Amino acid sequence: MFQYLLQRILLFVPTLIVVSWLAFGLSKLAPGDPVLSFLVNDPFGSISTPGDLANAENACRQSARTLNLDKPAFYFSIVPKAFPDTLYKIPVRFRRQALHQLTAQFGDWPQIEAYYNSIRALEMELLTLPGDVRSGSPSFKQALRDLYVLHQDGAIVNRLRDMEDVLQKDSLLAAAIAPRFSVLKNKYQAVKSEATPGLLKIPVF
Repeated sequence: MFQYLLQRILLFVPTLIVVSWLAFGLSKLAPGDPVLSFLVNDPFGSISTPGDLANAENACRQSARTLNLDKPAFYFSIVPKAFPDTLYKIPVRFRRQALHQLTAQFGDWPQIEAYYNSIRALEMELLTLPGDVRSGSPSFKQALRDLYVLHQDGAIVNRLRDMEDVLQKDSLLAAAIAPRFSVLKNKYQAVKSEATPGLLKIPVF
């Protein structure tokens, strides 16, 4: 009897570990974004003011907190030195994945973070413009939103070019946000020109 119980216990432990790993893996492989799915309606779908943007971001952070997705996947990990230890704090999966891929390509997280922040800064400035100035900029706004989730250099360059084309045709919009758009372009150029791929070869704990 004792031997039977011992066998069961010894079998239970690895089974529990395997099931836990499978459940964890399936949760990561599930399509879509659990944070946005939890909110039912896309909080970024009807943004018209800076306050709307701030509320959408807060809603995503709260959703991640409710789902316990605001913590690192592991409390201990070995990753390349190029990666920050705060990437998990980006609640929207597709944005977080884009930042991860950019870091995997270029290795310079400070420049990538500055580029990401410049996207948000431009979006905030766009939302502060009078309605008549930004009424003709839906394609500019969409291209800007796309930058949050893109990591391929060609795709990013194409979106920046599309935005530049809009500004060339819309003098009112260009007068209002051309300087901020130039900052965005320069930040992305810095991501490429100041890349540090060597950091991707240095593991840290």
